[in-house]
Amino acid sequence: MNPPKLAMADSPGGDYPPVAELDLYGLLPCMLKVPLETEFHRLMQEQGVSGACSFDWQDNLGLMQAITEGAGPDQLPPVMIWVGNGALFNRDFMQQHVLSGRYRSISEPAVNDVLAPHGLIDPRQNFTMLATDAVVLVADLKLAGDLPLPQRWSDFLEPEYADTLSLCGRHESEGFSPPMLLAMQQSFGFDGLRRFARAVGGACHPAQMSKLAGRGKPEGFAFNAIPLFFAETISDREDVQIIWPEDGALAVPMTMLVKADADERQQQMARYFTSLPAAEICSNAWFPALHPAVDNSHLPGRTLKWVGWDLLYDPSFEGLLAETLETFRQAFREKRNTNPHVGSPKGRKTP
Repeated sequence: MNPPKLAMADSPGGDYPPVAELDLYGLLPCMLKVPLETEFHRLMQEQGVSGACSFDWQDNLGLMQAITEGAGPDQLPPVMIWVGNGALFNRDFMQQHVLSGRYRSISEPAVNDVLAPHGLIDPRQNFTMLATDAVVLVADLKLAGDLPLPQRWSDFLEPEYADTLSLCGRHESEGFSPPMLLAMQQSFGFDGLRRFARAVGGACHPAQMSKLAGRGKPEGFAFNAIPLFFAETISDREDVQIIWPEDGALAVPMTMLVKADADERQQQMARYFTSLPAAEICSNAWFPALHPAVDNSHLPGRTLKWVGWDLLYDPSFEGLLAETLETFRQAFREKRNTNPHVGSPKGRKTP
């Protein structure tokens, strides 16, 4: 049998085939991309499975743009994997590709005991849920000063936590984490979201947060909303405390769509990601997997904050997400315009 032709998309300037020509496209965070991709290629080579596959941590092939612009059924890969991207739940895509039955779940309904209570499996059996990121809080004890350490996300609605919190994203472009903002809106309403904006002093990549945590540097923040993987990579924890919020670590699921008419070769590719070896790679990277046989007992907490399938299937979801993001940005801008020292709160050292 001929060796597999597995296209790679590893870095800018690489060989990026048009997304419509792929059998599988995986948009994976950095802690999962390399180990999952490496084992996937090894296994497909071993099994003699050929195909065009691309893995990336940025959407260099423009999958999300294709989806939002109304790509037809022949313009999308038979297998797509991503983490927490709201574009895949926009109304047109859902109606044309998901609710029509074009994609069907290939996962078993069984889930391990740790994640079973949270309703992560799609009840309509369209999306295949694989694992979930878990966003926790990391406290820099040097910067927190006398502030009580928050135990719940709702604590950040209180005025004493103004400008103490950093989110994942890009501060300069107000690219704050949509899953976080949506979860806050669902939990506390739009008024609560505006109060939450008061607590947010900025945003950056989680690797930068973990690098700064516990060092008391002025560019850092007292509290950081950070994926568990990055929290657990902090080596010097003398002045760091990892907090699993009592109202749940934010769940940002890793999801897969598989076309109902995918051929056996494409289904074999997809089945790797529902296998126990793939689940163990995820869980070992602090990205708890749903597989019923995977061991998630090492997690420091069990409660998750997850917006749920009812919301994601709601026809108004796309509009609600847009309103949520704009409400937060407006509140953040207003705060920044009235306080030029955003990011230098009480309890935080300043230059």
